[in-house]
Amino acid sequence: ADEKPVEGQFYARDDSGLGTLFYNGKLDRAAESVFLKLYADDKLISSERRQPAADKSYALTAKLKPGLIHYKVEFGTTSGGIDTVIETVGDLLCGDAYIIDGQSNAGATGPNNGPAIDPETPVNTWIRSFGNQHQGTTHGGWCKAVRTRIWGQPDYGVGQIGAWGMVLAINLVENQRIPV
Repeated sequence: ADEKPVEGQFYARDDSGLGTLFYNGKLDRAAESVFLKLYADDKLISSERRQPAADKSYALTAKLKPGLIHYKVEFGTTSGGIDTVIETVGDLLCGDAYIIDGQSNAGATGPNNGPAIDPETPVNTWIRSFGNQHQGTTHGGWCKAVRTRIWGQPDYGVGQIGAWGMVLAINLVENQRIPV
């Protein structure tokens, strides 16, 4: 009932080959209609408009094609024939999701796996992770993935996918031309 994208979010494509972005919620004031505009690399590619329900709730969706595309959405209301953008959310991606499963060696983030800041594998905008590898929390939310972070720092674990996870992700992005 209340699902909206967040900055930097990744959408996995489904069996149809597309990702689905949901923009659902409830208005705090009356409006004639609500709209959702979808941009791909800053070019408007689709727009959806609906009347809110009697309780001011709304449900909008946008389909995302996987690829090296930065998506952005604008959500807003229309009253008296005037469109008002309420929220803009950007840096959205659609591609394939992978899970690296195993014990601590599956993450390969230890000191024997190289320095935390690696000039050979810079941050890649097409590779995302969610949460915090350390202690399994979701601290950090959606972020650009990194190989590892420095132990003891406040952001330790946020977005880290490990040495071999980063190599795998880089190869997938380069060969498949879609985000992971």
